Amino acid sequence: MLDLSRSTLLIVDFPGAYKLRERLLSTGASLHVVKPAGALIWARCKKIHAAFISFEDASTRFCEQLAALDVRPIIVTATGVASASTSWRSILASKPARDLAAKLIDKRCPGNF
Repeated sequence: MLDLSRSTLLIVDFPGAYKLRERLLSTGASLHVVKPAGALIWARCKKIHAAFISFEDASTRFCEQLAALDVRPIIVTATGVASASTSWRSILASKPARDLAAKLIDKRCPGNF
């Protein structure tokens, strides 16, 4: 089982965010489902190890603001990511998923490293 017990993850609210949160709870990570403005407040106050955002919220400005607050990686979610059949390990650990996320982030979130 994947252990993220020392990690703080943000999920910027989108349809399916709470299902994604449920799936991630077993990793031991500290999870917070927030609105976009809340994500920026959290990132200013606490070290955030990753953020899940919807494609709709993945504006260049929002991603730049998160990246400037040292939130990396920023994972752009697609429809179905939070489905019951999705493996959290496959989202986080598989090279194709990381490559796809990186391509999406590079296009939507310049400056995300």
